[in-house]
Amino acid sequence: SIGNLYDGSFYVKTSNAGGYIDELYLDLECLPGCDVRAGEPVPTSSGVPAVGIELTLKSSSRISGVVQDSDASPIPGIVVCSEFDNGAYWQDAGCATSDAAGDYEISGLPATAHRVWFSDRNGDYAWEYYDDAADVDSASEISVSAGNTTAGIDAALAERGHITGTVTAEVGAAPLLDIYVCANSASQILLMCAYTDAQGYYDIGYLPDGDYRVEFSDHSGSYLGEYYNDKADFDSATDIVVTVGSATSGIDAALADAGHITGTVTADLGSAPLEDIDVCAYAYDGYIWQGAGCGSTAADGTYAINGLATAAYRLEFFDLLGDYYLAEFYDDAPDITSATDVIVTAGSTTFAINASLAEPGHISGRVTTEAGVALNSIEACAYNYDGADWQDAACAYTDDSGDYEIVNLPPGIYRVGFNDLSGVRVSEYYDDVLTIDNATDITVTGGGTASGVNASLAVGGHITGVVTAADGGASLENIAACAHID
Repeated sequence: SIGNLYDGSFYVKTSNAGGYIDELYLDLECLPGCDVRAGEPVPTSSGVPAVGIELTLKSSSRISGVVQDSDASPIPGIVVCSEFDNGAYWQDAGCATSDAAGDYEISGLPATAHRVWFSDRNGDYAWEYYDDAADVDSASEISVSAGNTTAGIDAALAERGHITGTVTAEVGAAPLLDIYVCANSASQILLMCAYTDAQGYYDIGYLPDGDYRVEFSDHSGSYLGEYYNDKADFDSATDIVVTVGSATSGIDAALADAGHITGTVTADLGSAPLEDIDVCAYAYDGYIWQGAGCGSTAADGTYAINGLATAAYRLEFFDLLGDYYLAEFYDDAPDITSATDVIVTAGSTTFAINASLAEPGHISGRVTTEAGVALNSIEACAYNYDGADWQDAACAYTDDSGDYEIVNLPPGIYRVGFNDLSGVRVSEYYDDVLTIDNATDITVTGGGTASGVNASLAVGGHITGVVTAADGGASLENIAACAHID
């Protein structure tokens, strides 16, 4: 009897540890993970019991066995699970954990063919399927009959492989603490990692048979990362062969001191130190400028970029969090192409790579109909001249009051265009002209707002018609028709 139920519908499911297969009303087996909503809902009403809700449980089957290591010693704590083919996928049927004697028994199983896998959650032993198979497709089938135990489904698990070694400083040979060491498969899939201890020693465990390449990284940026054996990248790294049940030792590394860049970032107006400005270094790889490292300014405006190899770098300064200051490249350049190289030598610091960031300017205004009614969702774009053409600088959209503000503009001369993306109103440029060449210049200063850049948009004319095929006169779909000004 299940009581204290509110009016509604409920699904009834059994749960037992008595060796029976759990069931949903009405007469549906419910294996682990089943959806109770697959059952028949039982309506309830206050004061009126739902009677006759009967469930008849079938005796379950069991699978049992012993889990041992390669020396036939029992392994406790191994998770053993059974799966069966439900016609769509391999469905979990039940699990058990081996005891101190290595024994396990999975109960509550349906009478069908099963496949069993063994997993060590601690990672000391290799995963496998019965009987010594790598996956479910190659696993041996286990026949299970109703109410009976299929015994002797044993496993002898192999210990996983290990890679061990010591990491020291290239200069002085001091052991390095907290160096991150990772084993990557030949397909560059990261499998396992470990940190070095105070003696510089590391042990990457839980590895299956295979070839690996090992990477050493110093997250503090004091030392340069590398791959084994003293290689710069994955492709040139030395393969390390790992065999299950043994350790591949002596995979050592001596890391070189890294280079550093430091400096201070201030405001262009007033020279106040700027906090939380991101500073990133880029190195040219022969094709593109690749990110090499970043830092962020402290409250006093100082920053440090660590972990750099010997190279020429170009630095970008940008206000990622606030957009209160304009981004620039060192030394006061608008882009990476025109930036100044910063030379870094591994093991030393390049000092005083400073920047003064300007506050952006803004352009604001209101867009209305010719009768003065506010227009929303009108696009307002600022353009600046690059010496050859007018280029997009930034855009904004009007709100319900017709107001807009174009932000984060470098100081300079701009022209503004207004565009109704719905196509109802005629596009124009400030101040009430149809082409950008005839538009009025707008001067933007750092930290200032050029306000009152308004527009009144007229309703545009329309051209309509029908496009047909010359042969037969059939109407043609998806033909673009464009109007061009003389």
